[in-house]
Amino acid sequence: MNVENKTVWKKGTFEVTRLEDVDQQKHRILPLRWVLTYKFDKHNRLVKFKARICVRGDLQPMSGMETYASTLAGTSFRTLMAVTARFNLETIQLDAVNAFTNAVLDELVYVWFPPGFNRSGYCIILRKALYGLRRSPLLWQKSLKSTLMLLGLTPLDEDDCIFISKYLAMMIFVDDMVIVFRDKYRDQARKIVDGLKAKYEMKEMGEINIFLGVRIIRNRKKKRLWLCMDNYITKICEEFKVDKKRRGPTTPMGSDNLIPHQGEATPEEIHWYQRRTGSINYAGIMARPDVCYPSSRLSEFHMNPSDLHSKSADTCLSYLWNTRYFAIGFDCEGKGTLFCASDASFADDTVTRKSTQGYVMMLFGGPIAWKSSKQRRVVTSSTEAELVALTQATKEYLATIRLVKELQLELDDDFIMQCDNQQTLRLLTMENPQQNSRLRHININNLWLRQELQIGVIKYHWIKTNEIVADGTTKTLPPQKQSLYIAQLRMTDVQSYIETADPTV
Repeated sequence: MNVENKTVWKKGTFEVTRLEDVDQQKHRILPLRWVLTYKFDKHNRLVKFKARICVRGDLQPMSGMETYASTLAGTSFRTLMAVTARFNLETIQLDAVNAFTNAVLDELVYVWFPPGFNRSGYCIILRKALYGLRRSPLLWQKSLKSTLMLLGLTPLDEDDCIFISKYLAMMIFVDDMVIVFRDKYRDQARKIVDGLKAKYEMKEMGEINIFLGVRIIRNRKKKRLWLCMDNYITKICEEFKVDKKRRGPTTPMGSDNLIPHQGEATPEEIHWYQRRTGSINYAGIMARPDVCYPSSRLSEFHMNPSDLHSKSADTCLSYLWNTRYFAIGFDCEGKGTLFCASDASFADDTVTRKSTQGYVMMLFGGPIAWKSSKQRRVVTSSTEAELVALTQATKEYLATIRLVKELQLELDDDFIMQCDNQQTLRLLTMENPQQNSRLRHININNLWLRQELQIGVIKYHWIKTNEIVADGTTKTLPPQKQSLYIAQLRMTDVQSYIETADPTV
């Protein structure tokens, strides 16, 4: 706490003022609080205790000023990691120390002294942004963006948390940064690092190792890279007391007969259910596409979970523990192909009769984007469900194509969208679609997809149901099909590599 307190004062964040000089009718004095965290290394060993001073921003009056600050998209992170594997790029990871306090605050905010450092008759004027304030993330982002642009980097239109130059790319998540570059451009990368260090207090952490809770494992000789969440999964399984001795399930959900709770859950039951499903969801978003469907399904019951819902969440946690070393991976083998697979499960919700839709995008041998969600409206046929799903997947696919093009990647093949419903594809390719009167009520989806097909950016291909990689995003799979789904996702068990550092995984 003493170290944090001295650091914040040293950066000019605080200015002491007499309490009698503050008009407390106009300005509320906000309390500060200590947030205590633990830092772990790549082997999940505790290496540091950390204390951070934060403002109770939830008590800050609404000012009407802009507060939104963008964050790095998961798709962008995985795409850049896929590119790193493909071209065997170098990386430098950086961490900005007390990042928010580098930004000058543009509004008048009063706070009390941090607990344990009180001074009677005085309070503090904030001169720099501090963790917890509504505008702090945006002010830090503006400061960092301005610095990077002065250093010759340009933000992407598709994701302004990725910056590029003719020599390198850089991704940013708040105060965590990774520079990606070819070895011959190491001097240019060093100039960026030195420029940042001249402006901010930065901690250089070497090659990328753990980023956003994801362990990055590399085999430089074979140009392979894996993203594994074993440390994160171990942490949440310890928190929720998962039985580690019991043999875990081979599928993330035992059955899909979940229905809304007819009773009423207690606030404590709701709280713990939301914590468990939220933890599962983060894994499903970042590097575990094999649990994206159960995560989405369990999230439907956040507001009133039953015992069955809680048991299903525990089953998913147990599955994650049993498969904690499963990792998605990218390599340099084969063609540089970006393709997307879309699927739908017609009227599978037995209560609302809404359909489930999902997609998976693959680049350089591994998944870079995936999603499972419930369609917003009830449809009347499997063809209609597939059309709605294909529309959503195509929109996401086009956004990813724009990202890939901004990164100046030259891929080998056309952009292919896969679908296992032949009638849906016939509707997109038939010369006179108005002949099918049964689907006139979804004509917008149909015509928009036909338009994208005619423009020529995307080509739609039929693929067998048992071969489509998106099948596991729309339904619970039995053990044999779950194993096939994991193989289609190109997921690998990397435990032996982590424990022995054997590069022949």
